[in-house]
Amino acid sequence: MVKSTLRTVKKVKVLTERAMQSKAERAAPVSSYAKAGLVHMVGKFDKLEEQLAKFTGQEGGHARDDRADAFAWPIYLYVIPKRRNAGAAGRQRGMEDAAAEE
Repeated sequence: MVKSTLRTVKKVKVLTERAMQSKAERAAPVSSYAKAGLVHMVGKFDKLEEQLAKFTGQEGGHARDDRADAFAWPIYLYVIPKRRNAGAAGRQRGMEDAAAEE
């Protein structure tokens, strides 16, 4: 339904994603990032904040956590994988690294 609605407005490329983990598994690393001050919301989102405050991560009872899950998805997909390897892959190559390859 979302793809067809978007295409009526303008021809855009829509990538779909299917969840392989539970909402709680996706939310756990996002929650850690938020506690560390790495996640920021700009604006006022009363209903989202209410869901985030009630979200426990325990089995069951998450059928109505649509806003919390929509909040966690992009962070989980695009931020978490990049930050996990930032220490090794993100560092600048030093002169000794370049010399070792030659």
